[in-house]
This record gives sequence, structure tokens and C-alpha cells, in this order.
Amino acid sequence: MVAVPIISRTKKMSKSRTLSINRQQLILHYLMLCQQYEYSVRQEGCYEFQEVIIKSSNNKTFSLFSGFRLIWTTGEGSKKSKLPSGSGLIANTKDTWKVNADHTCTKAIVEKLVEDLSSHTLETLRTTTAELRLLTKLNAKNRRVISDCGAISLLVNLLNSTDAQVQENAVTALVNLSIDNNCKIIIAQANAIEALIHVLQTGSPEAKENSAATLGSLSVCEDNQVKIGRSGAIGPLVDLLRDGTPRGKKDAATALFNLSLLSENKAKIVEAGSIKHLVKLMDPAAGMVEKAVVVLANVASIDEGRIEIVREGGIPLLVDAVELGSARAKEYAAAALLWLCAISSRFCIMAIREGAVPPLVALSQSGTTRAKEKARALLGCFSRNKLV
Repeated sequence: MVAVPIISRTKKMSKSRTLSINRQQLILHYLMLCQQYEYSVRQEGCYEFQEVIIKSSNNKTFSLFSGFRLIWTTGEGSKKSKLPSGSGLIANTKDTWKVNADHTCTKAIVEKLVEDLSSHTLETLRTTTAELRLLTKLNAKNRRVISDCGAISLLVNLLNSTDAQVQENAVTALVNLSIDNNCKIIIAQANAIEALIHVLQTGSPEAKENSAATLGSLSVCEDNQVKIGRSGAIGPLVDLLRDGTPRGKKDAATALFNLSLLSENKAKIVEAGSIKHLVKLMDPAAGMVEKAVVVLANVASIDEGRIEIVREGGIPLLVDAVELGSARAKEYAAAALLWLCAISSRFCIMAIREGAVPPLVALSQSGTTRAKEKARALLGCFSRNKLV
């Protein structure tokens, strides 16, 4: 609980009082008022000036929000209140009032939350990580402030928490922070990769999803592709691809795709047993054709990948994707087939028997630029082998 001094002033009275409220309620109230939301007040009453005060760790006092709040009166004589000069926090938009975020106040709240991340009290950690999770979700400015206040390294430490709620909140806050490119660097520098692998192996289903999503976000950077590939993350990602929730499988596939852009990771992805699961996910009923085929296309560039794709029955599903997939799925399916057929006339024959020629002809005329190139190259490959 936090004691929040409230100064209430109306036409008839002016006095201070202290109200104890749940800190989660304060944060949610702040977010509703200060994150660019509009609200209308349509109640009977009078003009009321209200100011909510919070204190930062260094005892500096900041105003959470202030200004005259418009309280509607009924019948004759309804009026609108005037803003106090220099307030700047509340802007009149006719019947609606817009509250703009105050950077100083946001920083003060975040500083207190970051301080509480070092608490030894479980309930404090649960509440604090939940609040940071919510703040990181809302906008880029919050993410920058939270990063600047040093929250990332503390959140990374909490990935090793034995409490499922704390761990889940911490990893979700990190995946939200990883949207910011600067935060990606800080998260990686905080040795988060090993801790994220720990969450992949031990966390709740949602924690595993968000751990995979964080690794996927970090692996956009080539340096992180190297670090993640060498850290042992590929095996747990493949495990999630096999056993995870639908969302977890998608997050794992996204991370594996990014990692497969680096040559040294391709063999590791194949050796971890991913091909069998990726081929299964090519079934349209799984809703993951595009997610799966882009990884298959990348690993089809190495011998081990090609062998496993054919062994697991991937050619018929790749032909189906060329015919029925999204534009991106068609493009990558054609690329995967080209890798297969360019090195083996036997694979060419298998593709033709599955009915590859008609959809490839259509793709060569109406696909994306890259898809047209791959389709024409495949048809040329069939022709050179005197198969069409």
C-alpha cells in the first residue's frame, strides 16, 4: 500500500488529506489519465480542483495530474471550468478532456518500481513486475524511460525466479522492451540469452512463448544470431516448436527463421530435429504454413537440410504451398524446391509427380519478383533434365 497525499479544493472548501490506495490502482489510474486517453466527465456536482502527489526515492515531489476537472451540472446554469494558468496537463477538447503524459512523473513512478525490483518480498516483486509489464506494453516513451532507469538488468535477474508469476511478468516486460532497438542491445549485454533459455526450459506456457519471442526479437541483429546460436538456445526452441502452445510454436518458428539467416546456425537447426516438426506445421490446419516454410527454405540450402526435408515428406507440402499459400509462402516454397531440384533430378521427378508444374507456371507470371525468378528457374531445371 502507498500513502498518496491528495489536495482537494472546491469552491466551498480547501484542505489536504492522505488516502491510502493500492499501488496497482494508482498505476492504472495514472495510465488512464496520462497515456493519451480521452475521457468525459458527466456527473452532477461542482467544479473541483484535484492534484495527486507522489514521491520519488529521493523525496522529490511530483504532480501526477492536476487541473480543474469539469463536473457537469444538470439543468440551467451548466458551466465549464477554466484551466489554471501554466497547468499544461489537461487540454480542453470541447466536451472531452485529453490528459497528456508528464515525463517527469513517469520517470518518478518508474524509479520507484525499479527500486522495488530488488525487494526480497515476493508480493512486492509480483506487483512491481506486473506494473512494469503493463507500462512496457503501452508506448515507446515508457520503454525508453524504463530502460534509462536501469530496469533491464534487474528484470533479467528475475528470469531465474522460482516464482512463476514473477518470471512470467519479467520475461513479458523484456519482450515488450525488446521492440526498441537500443533495448535489444542492452538486453543482450545484460547476459539475458542464458536466462531466456532457462525460461524456455522451465517456465509457464506463456513465459515460454515470451522467452521465444524475446529471442526472436533479439535475433534480428546478426551479432545476436551468433550469440544465440552458440548459447544452446536452438534445442529448446525446437522443443517449443514441437510441444508449445500455438502461439509458442509461432514464436519459436520466428526465432528459428532469424537464426537460420546465419550459415553456422543452419546445421544446428537441422541437427536439433526441427525438420520433422516444420514439415508437420506445413499442414494448413496448423495455421503455420508461412512460418514453417520460410525456415525450411533457409535450411534447404545445406545438404543435411535437403535430405531431411525429403525424408520427412516435405516435397508434396512444398508443392501445395506454391499453389495455395500466401504470396510469401509461395515465394519461399519455390525457393526450397529450387534448392532441392537443382541438385537432384530425382527430386525434380518427385516434384513434377506432385503436380508442381501448373502452379509454378502461374507463379512465374503473377508472383512476387523473387517468386517469379524462383519459379522460372525451377521450370528451367525441369526442362534441362528433359522432364517437361
